[in-house]
Amino acid sequence: MTYHNEISADDFDVFFNAKMEIYPELEKITDSTRKKQRQVLFRIMREAQIIDSNDTIIPASLTVRLRELLCSHQPQALVHFPLAEGCQ
Repeated sequence: MTYHNEISADDFDVFFNAKMEIYPELEKITDSTRKKQRQVLFRIMREAQIIDSNDTIIPASLTVRLRELLCSHQPQALVHFPLAEGCQ
């Protein structure tokens, strides 16, 4: 939840390093495998339209129904959608 508009290879590395602290077996992964995982993840995010070709995060649009469900069951989840209106 950094509220940055872009995601970078460095962001992936920070995430991966944090996971290595929890899962020491990740230290066995070679640099080439790690780079390939990063490359595949970024391709998946582009294909899923999570990021664009410039690695800028594409804002998620909530449907009225989804916003209503979140408001009635988990209003704190709206913080993950910065462009979403709050609950009334």
